[in-house]
Amino acid sequence: MVNAEFDTKWRQFLPRGEMKKDPYYGWKEKKKGGYITEIAFNSGVHVYFKTYAQDTQNLQSGTCDAIFADEELPMEH
Repeated sequence: MVNAEFDTKWRQFLPRGEMKKDPYYGWKEKKKGGYITEIAFNSGVHVYFKTYAQDTQNLQSGTCDAIFADEELPMEH
C-alpha cells in the first residue's frame, strides 16, 4: 500500500526531470525490501513512510515536525 500511495499521491508533486537532481530541491526515494520507506531531499528534509502494521517500537522516532495519517490510529500508537 505504501508504494501505491507514493506512486499515485506523492510522486506527482515532486520535482521531475533535471530538477530531481537539483542540489537543493532534488530528492531520492529510499526502499527497503522493495517498499518505499523514505523520500530524502537534498535540502536535508526527510519524509518517512510508516505503517501501524509495524511493531509499535519500530514506529518511534527522534524529532518529529509533523505526523499525518489517512485514518484514525489505534490508541496504542
